[in-house]
Amino acid sequence: MTQTREQQRERTERGPLVEAMRIAGCEVANDRRIRCPFHQDHHASAEIKAGKDGVWRFRCYAATCGFSGDVYDVRAKIEGKAVGDVLTEARDDDRRPASCPTRKPEPAPVATDEPRRYASIEAVTRRLPGLEGVWAWRDTDGELVGWTIRYRRPGESKRMLQAKPDDDGVVLKGPQPPWPLLYESKVRAARMVILCEGEPKADIINAVGLADVAGTSILGGAGPQKELLTDVKSLRGPKVVILWPDADEGGIAFMRAMAERLWGLYPRPDILWIDPAALGLAGKQDVVDFLRDVPETERRQRLQDAIDIAEPWRSTRPTLAAGVRQNTEDIISGKLADAPLAFEQLRVLSRATAPKIVTLLAGPGGSVKTWLLLLQTMIWFDRDIPFAYLGLEEDRTYCLERIQVIQEGNIELLNPDWVKEHPDEKRAADDRQEAYLHAIGQSLFDAPNDAMTLPQVAEWIRRRAAERRRVVVVDPVTAVAPVKDCYIADRQFVTEVKTIARLTNTTIILATHRRKGGTGFGLDDLCGGAAYSQLTQAILWVEPHRPPKEVTALSPAGRSHATISLSIHIAKARKAPGAGKSVGVCIDWPRAAFKEAGIILKKGQDNG
Repeated sequence: MTQTREQQRERTERGPLVEAMRIAGCEVANDRRIRCPFHQDHHASAEIKAGKDGVWRFRCYAATCGFSGDVYDVRAKIEGKAVGDVLTEARDDDRRPASCPTRKPEPAPVATDEPRRYASIEAVTRRLPGLEGVWAWRDTDGELVGWTIRYRRPGESKRMLQAKPDDDGVVLKGPQPPWPLLYESKVRAARMVILCEGEPKADIINAVGLADVAGTSILGGAGPQKELLTDVKSLRGPKVVILWPDADEGGIAFMRAMAERLWGLYPRPDILWIDPAALGLAGKQDVVDFLRDVPETERRQRLQDAIDIAEPWRSTRPTLAAGVRQNTEDIISGKLADAPLAFEQLRVLSRATAPKIVTLLAGPGGSVKTWLLLLQTMIWFDRDIPFAYLGLEEDRTYCLERIQVIQEGNIELLNPDWVKEHPDEKRAADDRQEAYLHAIGQSLFDAPNDAMTLPQVAEWIRRRAAERRRVVVVDPVTAVAPVKDCYIADRQFVTEVKTIARLTNTTIILATHRRKGGTGFGLDDLCGGAAYSQLTQAILWVEPHRPPKEVTALSPAGRSHATISLSIHIAKARKAPGAGKSVGVCIDWPRAAFKEAGIILKKGQDNG
């Protein structure tokens, strides 16, 4: 038979063949194998491609099928007709806009993959063999978004087709997600909703007519990720949603995914689950099979019996709020308790030793930062709190000598002239503290002879955290080897250290200096890159007072005048309310004794 120009065009363009495949129930994607719609194809055994003659053809490579042909062969296969009859009928093709006054050939689509437009949904359905139903889908505003069409060729399984309104006609293409639920208006109005996998199942539930019960389905039935592409806001509580899966592995898996989706709604509906096996269903049977042979007069009770066996469904996955619950229990049990600080008011206001955080202890040179940190190590040691201290400027002996001074309450132990004059007293102190210094010294680490790099320090912190050290201290982090692009290196370092703290419930304290030329005690005065001020959760500034400073301080005992040697300014406190406040510390240097004076009151507060 001689072909018309239009017929030749259809054979040599990809679009018409793609359209025909869609009608057959097959979605075609670029550059990949597709499932053959003409047999039970589980392995994507087919493809479409253009031959050397320019004709686009479909071909199935499955041994049990082997069908192949161009667009007219496919149309003939779909309609159960001879190819010659299809070619003849195509001369008077009625698939064109209704507004067209004459039977002229349609213009070629702009893009070859563009689906053809039909005058109406009826123009689509009357060409399909064994039409079983057409369902209209409307959104929450009642606007039509598309149709699903179910048809069946003699002796074969059902086929599904999607269509949507487009301009003045209809195109064979599904609506854009998110998709509404079937019978959206019924769903919104009902107290109880039964969600199934297909339109006929929803229909049979609604036909039973249980009061305040609506049957619904998602667009196109079960499928991967379809629960995420469906608008389920109308299922929010207060409402009961019953999930009724088909009795097969795929159906149950899909409904479980849908249950998880509903579990994430707020307000959350009451979610119930019908076990198909409990109803005697198997081998892909569904609600239609459950009600099909039941007399009309008995279907209401039959459906109610199924509803009555529905069990409450609860997600077994951790919710996004699981971390909140876990933190609650860890706080109650003491697992997430702050590590103690020498100064209690400072701890409460800064939460500088809370788990999972990185704290900066900053100050100018000679501001006794190391003294404060060593005092802290002694407190942690005495309370059996595992810690690690890395000294990047001074060795272990330097640190132990100052710990000995605090233990003995005698600063003269650091004075060589005094030691020469009191050798027996110094040796006696060495004897008294030997066991203590040996024990605590195991948690004090010397830096290697060569300056460490930031990645090496990060790895050291990681290892100590892996050893379940509750607190890890680096004093000072500014003593690392210099690098190019220090701001990038600083950000990488702080980010990594922050992650270690979060994952291991560790407090990481980094001592640092004031930047060169800095004079204040704010975030801009920190040495190093901006990452230190931006990414850490607590920042404490140590300001020494030489001579000591007279202040009014507020302590649990009340207001008092105090002579302080240090102000510790809380420049940042992500987990506490103390940012902007300062705590005064009194130091009795002859006895190396440190005492918290209280919160320093500003002028105007000391009289209030």
